[in-house]
Amino acid sequence: MKPFNYYFMLLNFLFSPLVASENQVSAKALAYACYSCHNPEMQQDDFMDLKKLSSKVLVQNLQAYKQDQKQGYIMNRIAKGLSDQNIQAVATFISQNSD
Repeated sequence: MKPFNYYFMLLNFLFSPLVASENQVSAKALAYACYSCHNPEMQQDDFMDLKKLSSKVLVQNLQAYKQDQKQGYIMNRIAKGLSDQNIQAVATFISQNSD
């Protein structure tokens, strides 16, 4: 096998865990993406503190953004990129890790 093929195989092996299908995206990774704006320590009036919301309310809000029933500067675009399973998973993770 040529050195290029070994190099390609090594890169594929190293980076394939980073490329996940929609169903493999972890709730923790999604939650930490949410916290980049919804950080309780940097709370601004425009950003809701997610840790104060129940899983049910988080799901309702994300579904409303996804279906354009609620308007936000960027949340509609973000929510449309989430599957219903992703929404449920991230809402559950945030509500269970609110301490």
